[in-house]
Amino acid sequence: MNYKAAILIGLCGAQLSLADSPLPFAWPCSLLDRVVDASRASSPATKAALDILEKVAAGRMDAASPELETMAGLKAGRVHRSDFSSPTVRAYALRKIGEIDLPEALQYLESLRREDFGEDKTWEMWPAARVALFEARLGRITEPSERIAFLEKSLGADSPVDAYAADHLCDGGNYPSLPLIKESIRRHLSQYAEEQVGYCEARMEIVSRNPDRVVAIGSFLKADGRPIDRKLTGWAINQLGAMKSQRADAELERYAKELERVEDSSLDKVEAAYTAGKIRNVLARRAAESSQH
Repeated sequence: MNYKAAILIGLCGAQLSLADSPLPFAWPCSLLDRVVDASRASSPATKAALDILEKVAAGRMDAASPELETMAGLKAGRVHRSDFSSPTVRAYALRKIGEIDLPEALQYLESLRREDFGEDKTWEMWPAARVALFEARLGRITEPSERIAFLEKSLGADSPVDAYAADHLCDGGNYPSLPLIKESIRRHLSQYAEEQVGYCEARMEIVSRNPDRVVAIGSFLKADGRPIDRKLTGWAINQLGAMKSQRADAELERYAKELERVEDSSLDKVEAAYTAGKIRNVLARRAAESSQH
């Protein structure tokens, strides 16, 4: 399991979640998120959005007409900036294509070959294309048992798809899949395998607390004197932030306020303030997104 590749693919998304301050590619990645949101509004915008994402992924946006951006609800020239030629942003565009529910999007991802990306010294493009295709296929499976079967089968695929399949199963709390997940992790990781297994089991335990996912994850986020597990807490904050719902945002707001009131010496005040600041960043970004729609 190539977790290095998985981290690279997720870098742009991570910058949009828990970063202390805007990172180099946060703005172009955020704009690509807006392109995908616009694609859900109408048929002309959907086609334009897909065209933009394909051109960014191919590194050919500079040859596109500015009118294409206006069709997707953007100001002309916004996606022509040099930021969009970065491999990280291009890889993110591939991931975004996987979110567009059009036959043409799936066909585009299925048509890609490693040689289409030339000499990719960053090792980002082809792994991103593989994961985007995986996500696109998974998104078109609605039956829960069929989704689990697809994910379990993907555990035996080449990396980094297996890493993402394992994450989906861990985040979904699918305990029957745990033996297969452990086998996959231990087969592909020479180091830190048991740490990764423990991280998976911890996420499963959290989401299994309540059928209501917001309640389940919210029950973990408590300023009750326990030391803050930065990795697991960051995961929980990201999960709620990604839901883009008022109930999930309310849980984040509640936890942030609890952390900001911490006085008990058994909980590190510095860590509490750090985590509260992360949540405030997520909520501020959510508010900014809402104001744009």
